[in-house]
Amino acid sequence: MRTLEEDLLKMDSLHGDELDAHLYEMKALYTKPEEKEAIRKHLDKALDTITNLSLIHISEPTRRS
Repeated sequence: MRTLEEDLLKMDSLHGDELDAHLYEMKALYTKPEEKEAIRKHLDKALDTITNLSLIHISEPTRRS
């Protein structure tokens, strides 16, 4: 039997339709409030990373001028 932690780690390696399918599957498997909160926190952390990288890429060209 797989664990929530394993599914969260797997989620980090997926993209596009594979990620969507995995999230849909996780939604059906993990129904307890604490499990949903763990998933939300993991997704929030990933989104923060994406936002920070986006800001770096936006500001990088202006630093060179």
